[in-house]
Amino acid sequence: MNCIGMLEYKSISAGVESCDAALKAANVSLLYSMPVCAGKYIILFRGEVGDVKSSVETAKEVASELLIDSIVIPNLHEDVFPALTASTELPKVEAVGVVESFSIAASIIAADAALKAADIRMIEIRIAKGLGGKSFFTFTGEVGAVRESEKVAVEYLQEEGFLVYSMVLPNPHPELAENLY
Repeated sequence: MNCIGMLEYKSISAGVESCDAALKAANVSLLYSMPVCAGKYIILFRGEVGDVKSSVETAKEVASELLIDSIVIPNLHEDVFPALTASTELPKVEAVGVVESFSIAASIIAADAALKAADIRMIEIRIAKGLGGKSFFTFTGEVGAVRESEKVAVEYLQEEGFLVYSMVLPNPHPELAENLY
């Protein structure tokens, strides 16, 4: 179950209707179904690749004229899922990286690439809600690993044209570190 499907609609009611159809179409587990800034609606679920593809295709058919984007992302790093639901447990925050994106899907893909690039731990992947449609992710690890992961994520987001900003804090203040998760 390391695959996710995501759909983004320009209508809240179309998103709700499409989510119901997606969940009924195949064996997938819902991660998010919610309105986000700018009056859009996102659906995010996980499952086996075939089930996720089937659910995405079904949801796309329901309100195709109101669909903004959809994506299926297979073979995600296992740390993506707790980071998406803000349930990551970290023993210690070392250096911190933050990468901000204009795209929800691109942010998830960049976070996955960052996790695969170096030995880091994802703190959180925050998608669109209360962010004007933007997304960001935070991660921690040794300074060199955080810098390498940030570089990989930034390269991807720049190629796609979705990078807002990124940075690495080598030694965050303890109070800031505590508030990151």
